[in-house]
Amino acid sequence: MVNQLTQTAMDQQTISVIDDDRAILDSLAWLLESQGYSVKVYDSASAYLESYHDAMTGCILLDIQMPVMNGLELQKALIERDCTLPIIFLSGQSEVPVVGVAIRYGGFEFFEKPFDEDLLLDRIRDAVAIKQQSRNSPSDRQGIIRRIKRLTKQEKCIMQQIALGSTSKQIAQELGLSHKTVEVYRSRVMQKMCVSSLPVLVRLLIENGLG
Repeated sequence: MVNQLTQTAMDQQTISVIDDDRAILDSLAWLLESQGYSVKVYDSASAYLESYHDAMTGCILLDIQMPVMNGLELQKALIERDCTLPIIFLSGQSEVPVVGVAIRYGGFEFFEKPFDEDLLLDRIRDAVAIKQQSRNSPSDRQGIIRRIKRLTKQEKCIMQQIALGSTSKQIAQELGLSHKTVEVYRSRVMQKMCVSSLPVLVRLLIENGLG
């Protein structure tokens, strides 16, 4: 059950869902409305841009693979309009370079379809509250720096390559390692940095000026 405080916050927010797949739009609209959110759906990036104004609140759920103007291109257009709404990207496939670009330019999170609905709702709740929270406090940044200090030299190198959007295959070629070895190092980096996914790691580094 949604408590009164959370419901009040939801009433002040609108989730904008942008996807060229009508079934996805209908499914997400139903899911979000069932949680008490106000929802607006758009079947193209251009449709959203035509409606966009700087008084909009909430967050954006944005598909990456769309015709004419894709999700990354819309993100760039919104940056040019000084839009600060958190963007949660949705994609049919998780390509590391695409994830890196999306997060590096301010993307809040990246989900590969089909996604876990409960996890998506958790991240939406985080996103709509982002401006009320201090996500870059000195204590948080110091904690991240402490985690980085626990990494070996090789792990730090691989983490830097990940933050730049390199795939495990590209990292292996660059460092003269096997693909399997890079995957092992990557897993250790995720564990030591206490993150559950690549987008979270990239965003963590970028938001704290470490990426």
